[in-house]
Amino acid sequence: MDYFALVEEVVRQLLEDEPKSNKQKAAEYWAGRKERDARRKEMWPGNSKDQRLKDIKSHFAPGGAHEKGECGPVCTYGDF
Repeated sequence: MDYFALVEEVVRQLLEDEPKSNKQKAAEYWAGRKERDARRKEMWPGNSKDQRLKDIKSHFAPGGAHEKGECGPVCTYGDF
């Protein structure tokens, strides 16, 4: 499928889809948030606030992974 056909298809779908109510948007937001919270707990077992702070400080410390550019051209540390 070429670019213009793809754009046309996406626009058509957007125009045909009924707009979501605020209640639906809120439900999707909270469902997504529950998923993100679950992933955070997996990343930091025990959900230890002290451990998270240590991890963050070590990532952004002088000479740490952030300064060395190990997190890529755009830092996504902690993004889920």
